[in-house]
Amino acid sequence: MLSLDSLLHEFTNDHLTPHTWHGTTTYTRALPLLQQLEHAITERPNTGPGGGGFKPTSPCNDHALLIKAAIEHQIRYDLPATQQAPKNATLADKLTNWARHVDTDYATTKLTGWRDAIKALDETIVPLRVPCPSCGETWVSTPFEDGSLRIDEALRFRINAETAECAACKTTWHGIDNVRTALIATT
Repeated sequence: MLSLDSLLHEFTNDHLTPHTWHGTTTYTRALPLLQQLEHAITERPNTGPGGGGFKPTSPCNDHALLIKAAIEHQIRYDLPATQQAPKNATLADKLTNWARHVDTDYATTKLTGWRDAIKALDETIVPLRVPCPSCGETWVSTPFEDGSLRIDEALRFRINAETAECAACKTTWHGIDNVRTALIATT
């Protein structure tokens, strides 16, 4: 777990972030997490060249907007009015002020959760329609309260993390070579 100062730095300043691909880790400069969140809010995932007509979408990324709202709400909820940053302060300033006035472990836990949520906005998950190498399941079902079922592929590959996980047996393979080896063994 990162320290409170390191987390605040990632939220409010440019920083280096690791990327692993085929076992090689490189570091690239990343925008502050709050700026990445703002960019994610205004993304329009269903627009682009060759769109082929109207596609009903929200004018923003609702999930990113909810993360920002949660951060703003927590800042207002945890601090009395006398400790709040001025209303015209940036979210980065409000977040820094909040972190300085609440318990360090509490702030670290909250910031870590928000950091993970922001980073997950860019996570690409690809369902794999093959049997799990461990349990043999290809499909998993999720029951809903109304009695209906949702059927999904059991195996899901996370591109950015280079991991595959089976939703049925919870087995996880780390690294693209391990995923490839496990999948080849089932064919």
